Amino acid sequence: MKQTGRGQKEWIGKLIAGFVCIMIFFTIFSRVVHNATTATVTLTSPASGTISHTVNGSAARQSTVVLPEGILVEQYYCTEGQHVETGDQLLQLNLTSLQRKMDEYTDEIKKLNLQNQELRAQQKQQEKEGTVMPSTQIQQNDISVAQYEKKYAELEALKETDGILSTETSGTVAGLRVEAGELTTESAVLMLMDDTQERKSYENCIDKAALHQNGDDDYYVYVVEEADTILGKQKIARREKVELLDSDAQTAAVDGIFAGQQVVLETSRELNDNNPVRVQE
Repeated sequence: MKQTGRGQKEWIGKLIAGFVCIMIFFTIFSRVVHNATTATVTLTSPASGTISHTVNGSAARQSTVVLPEGILVEQYYCTEGQHVETGDQLLQLNLTSLQRKMDEYTDEIKKLNLQNQELRAQQKQQEKEGTVMPSTQIQQNDISVAQYEKKYAELEALKETDGILSTETSGTVAGLRVEAGELTTESAVLMLMDDTQERKSYENCIDKAALHQNGDDDYYVYVVEEADTILGKQKIARREKVELLDSDAQTAAVDGIFAGQQVVLETSRELNDNNPVRVQE
């Protein structure tokens, strides 16, 4: 009888051990399956921020690039509709025609100065004779000389850059008025549309990658929260509807969530409402 009792105890012990092993196996298996099917996510939080928009068209200020008449445009470094930053190269002028225009200005300056010398000599002679006649020609010539000297200095500065004209402001090339291989005219060579940045501040901004859209005006995010499940406490991704207030290329301003909430930025697999997730540290 004692041997029979001992055998039963051994059998029961083996049964319990087998049961424990099976439970351990299924627990490990369920964890493996759970981990394999649970999305890994990275998080972000709403924060105050600024949304920027480029204002152009009729709201932007246009500027013109004007050069003296008769200079050959060899090539452009920009195209119509291209955005350019301050200091970007716009076009290349022919140095020979550039020097020719500078020589024309030099000749005009010499000619006007010579005229003024003759006029002043005439005034002195008139003073001796007591018949001084008022003359505005000298003043007009001096004004013209100053204008030619200014234009000469501008072309001299272009010559020092090997005839390359660069923009002084950022903007968008609105139109090329002179083709490459043609001579400049009295009108503008090209038009620049100044880009104006309009900025607005918002209380809750998130990375645009965290925002999802289901329809024209149906926007939502996934908010991660801790919840009680059959596997214990877990983090789940809950779908939260939001209102899109404004956005630019990188940032979205929304209403419906608040600072401190954990919002899914990236996920390893597609999410649905109340899906369990694993947060990547």
